[in-house]
Amino acid sequence: MYGKRINHYRKQKGFSQATMAQQLNIEPATYSKIETSRTRLAVDMLEKIATILEVSPLVLMNKDNKVNSSENASNDGKMIHLSNAETPHNYRKVLIDIMDAVKDVEIASLKNTVQIQQKLLQQQSIVIEKLGGIN
Repeated sequence: MYGKRINHYRKQKGFSQATMAQQLNIEPATYSKIETSRTRLAVDMLEKIATILEVSPLVLMNKDNKVNSSENASNDGKMIHLSNAETPHNYRKVLIDIMDAVKDVEIASLKNTVQIQQKLLQQQSIVIEKLGGIN
């Protein structure tokens, strides 16, 4: 999700992944995991990346890559109002709300994957039992 947008804005600025990693004081491999969305992005790190890329952290986290100045819809349909996010505390709270919504969607997706895997294992066990009786 956020990785593709970070990658897009990094390339727009003409920065390499190594440059970003150096500016963030992290290993290049760690930065690569951020751009491929293989790691959870802490709010502090998101803010640092946004500062370097000179974009709003909200732009990096927004699923549609569009930020309306008055509100943003999270994946669960709940509206997150940005009009009160003018102070750093409120801005940070909005970021946390967005990241929370993303986390909830990821958890639901993982639960679904686990259920599918459990069903496949059950089916596989039945097949193995039947094949065991063939001998």
